[in-house]
Amino acid sequence: MAWTGLGHAAVELDQYVFGWSPDVPLAVGGSSEQMLAMSYDAGRSGTLARIDLVLGCSEGSPGTVTVELQELAADGTPAGVALSSLSRAADGISLDAGITEFDMPPVAVSAGTGYAVVLSATDDASCATRRGGGPMWHSSGVRDAFFDARPNPPGWEPLTIGGSTAWVPFWVYVETGGGSPDGPRFCDFETADGVPNDWVPNDVPLCSCARDPGLVAHRCWFVTPDFMLWRSLGLPLGSPRARAEWTLVPMVPDLPAVTIEEFDPDGQFGSEPIDFRAGGRPGKAVSRRARYFGEAEVSEILIRVDHADQPQVILFRSTIEIPEPQQ
Repeated sequence: MAWTGLGHAAVELDQYVFGWSPDVPLAVGGSSEQMLAMSYDAGRSGTLARIDLVLGCSEGSPGTVTVELQELAADGTPAGVALSSLSRAADGISLDAGITEFDMPPVAVSAGTGYAVVLSATDDASCATRRGGGPMWHSSGVRDAFFDARPNPPGWEPLTIGGSTAWVPFWVYVETGGGSPDGPRFCDFETADGVPNDWVPNDVPLCSCARDPGLVAHRCWFVTPDFMLWRSLGLPLGSPRARAEWTLVPMVPDLPAVTIEEFDPDGQFGSEPIDFRAGGRPGKAVSRRARYFGEAEVSEILIRVDHADQPQVILFRSTIEIPEPQQ
């Protein structure tokens, strides 16, 4: 199975912040002339290909929106010199904040080097991004979030809401020059209980399991270009009727209905079907709870995406291996 939307051949996703809160806008431009920035350490060497951001602009808004890639200054803030820059008319960006692609002018990037994605708009524009997901939703190279806005003196300050960092969702794609992409592969991980990942297929681009030292819950997620799925399974699994929570985060508008079933091939473990209706708001999480029957260490997860032309079926394995309690 080949996922659509991952970019062209040899273009791979480098760093990202997934997920966003539709109801928490972060304005850019306008009377405050606010600029926003996300810093990161590049994980891949190659040529910058594309930067995706979550953007929404008022219908008919004048002005332009600009995205830049900058190197970092010694203090870790954007250095102020654009390595690559692209502007788009605000009236060409939908009011409903969604993922907007910027095919950036190519520039060489190097693994291990610090960069910043800087988002700005003219003072006559009426545009905003959204607050992004927390550290659990980041790639390993993501560093900090900043803003620069009037009436404050010019200069970058940490971007916070209520004392917590307000991350900005972004995706940086790099042309690696290595032929057909073998990634993005953020699927090399161990679960909280130390089980290495050897069960997620290569056509699932991004995935991880949370490291939970207290083993309060077994949490795993994976991402396709169209949606993110998150499963939290409470521990210990001693009850034959355990409960789990699945969370779906649409990444695109008009996502079809999604149904999930989990079962053991030998019939010893299973769940009720988990149904997510079509038409969820991009970036807004929807959760469903399911009961699990029986006990097993390995299950198969079947996910059906009801595209009108041809339903898409995703099948992969999930390892749940719980260590013996400490005496």
